[in-house]
Amino acid sequence: MNALSSIGFANLAAGALAALAAPIILFYFLKLRRPRAEVPSLALWRRVVNDKRVNSPFQKFRRNLLLLLQLLLLAALTFAAMQPFLNAGAGRAEYRVLLIDASASMAATDAAGRSRLDLAKEKAEDLIAGLQPGQQLALIAFDRNARTLQEFTDNPNLLAPALAGLTTKDVQSDLGDALRLAGALARTAPVAEAILLTDGNLPPADDVDLAFPVNYQRLPAAGPNVGVVALNARRSGVGAAEDAGWDLFVKLAASAPTGARVELYGEDGPDGGKPLAAESIGFDRADDSPRLVFEVPADGPRAVTVRVVAEGSDSLPADDTAGLILPPPRPLTAFCPDSQGLFRRALALEPGAVSLYPRPNDQGPPSFDLAIVDQPDTSENPAPEATVRTFVGVIPKDLEGLIETKVGYAEVVDWRQTAPVLEHVQLREVQITEEPFYLEQPGGEPADAGDLEQLGYEVLIDARTGPLMLRRREGARVDYHLLFDPATSTLPYRVAFPILVQNMIREATRAAALSEVRAEQTGTLPEVDLGDPNREGTVVGPDGTRTLRADAGGMLTAVPAETAGLYTISAGGEEVASFTAGVLSPLETSLVGVEKLELNEVEVAVSGEEVSADRPLWRWLAAGAFALLLTEWWVFHRRPVT
Repeated sequence: MNALSSIGFANLAAGALAALAAPIILFYFLKLRRPRAEVPSLALWRRVVNDKRVNSPFQKFRRNLLLLLQLLLLAALTFAAMQPFLNAGAGRAEYRVLLIDASASMAATDAAGRSRLDLAKEKAEDLIAGLQPGQQLALIAFDRNARTLQEFTDNPNLLAPALAGLTTKDVQSDLGDALRLAGALARTAPVAEAILLTDGNLPPADDVDLAFPVNYQRLPAAGPNVGVVALNARRSGVGAAEDAGWDLFVKLAASAPTGARVELYGEDGPDGGKPLAAESIGFDRADDSPRLVFEVPADGPRAVTVRVVAEGSDSLPADDTAGLILPPPRPLTAFCPDSQGLFRRALALEPGAVSLYPRPNDQGPPSFDLAIVDQPDTSENPAPEATVRTFVGVIPKDLEGLIETKVGYAEVVDWRQTAPVLEHVQLREVQITEEPFYLEQPGGEPADAGDLEQLGYEVLIDARTGPLMLRRREGARVDYHLLFDPATSTLPYRVAFPILVQNMIREATRAAALSEVRAEQTGTLPEVDLGDPNREGTVVGPDGTRTLRADAGGMLTAVPAETAGLYTISAGGEEVASFTAGVLSPLETSLVGVEKLELNEVEVAVSGEEVSADRPLWRWLAAGAFALLLTEWWVFHRRPVT
């Protein structure tokens, strides 16, 4: 493209101002003549003849600098009013969407101390400044969620403040959500392209169909980085014995070969405390993921923080720390009625690890970690509250029209061995004298597993004629339904039965965080039970305080945690739960920028050209016109040379 073909005009109609040249020349012709006067000498006639020759129409332009400056001034003002610009590309897009990555890795800095988001903002500011009449831009920021900062507009006064208020969040990115939001905007205007400003640290978005071209602008890489990508703790003793400590497992990652020091802190944290332990570690390659183990005694701190300190520069501080809140040691609380002697004996195999209820004159706490129930859960006679419940020999009330059991012989044909409750449980040749059946439905066909799934039930154990064990999740609680009584089968005489009960104990212990605790990743906190429906809970975190309301089941769900740090949830003035959230993302810590975006059946490569906006020229022409105006003023007022 040559220079002439790359020049455009935003307001061609303003070219009509060139017609003002006619009155300027006309007024010049009609300017006042010299005054007439009688003179006593004929010698002046020669001068008069010369003046007539000079004042002839075609001679007035000779050496008349003032008129020339006036015409040049008009030309400069006319071209400035036409708003000329240099095209940035072959076409002139009227509607464009600007997608800006604001995930954790965009806070990584370079040697000059500028973050990737700072660079993205600079490019976005250039695009906003280069908007021409008729061109509109929409701003979308995305991290784990996408949000519209500004819908389509050509007003820089709206775009600039929206861009200036953008900050990064300590979460992973989701390009798919951003592209879907941009697709929604494309239904309101013909989007020519979407410009993506990112460091390229993006997961695949292979479930998104593109409705427009994507201009993938990958920002320059940041400096080296080291971070914590996983942190969990396990009881070093058996069960939840009071003398059992914790083993802390730390996983690290780096974006380049380097060395680092890993430090463990107690309640005071890195800001005010001394490390309880420290180890040095090296990264031979960028893809190394070394692991460390720290020991915390039973009487040690309840809150621990792990910090990694790089030997050299560290471009992303957000992933340098991760924390855990270790629950105090206590036994698992379990409810099992006296009528279920088989389960009570299996639960009592580890008396130091399980507190079994009911006891004489002690019905136990209001809620349990594990409950074995042999009666229906009804409003008149509700089942005990527990995180993990197993109903024995009871068909759920909402399934009474779908399945039933009869006296007969049931043979196990399949079971889900990957389910936590059935791990290492061998059910071959188990004889059961209660046979399940699917009931005939109004359409004449019997019910099936699909009908159970519609009600939220999963089949874990199957007989030839129907299900033998179901699972249903409801919030943080999981209910198992053993549709036969083990006492009517050969299961108690096999090693599978104590293993089954131990799996229940292990799942309840894990759900109660008594045996294993994992550090929470930023994004959304786990569900918290506030007890009462629609009860208000107060969440205090590093990004401020907010009040949220529990759902109809009393569960506080979808609590956002987009900044790394400690979050405390309280209700009615009492603390209910606390969590420590961290970035904990190998992808974000690696700072790796992909060469191609993986979309649905499409790959988008990094653009080889820098994104640029149309360059307006009218400001230069206006400045030139002002210079011509000053020159014309000087020429008009200068003293004539004698």
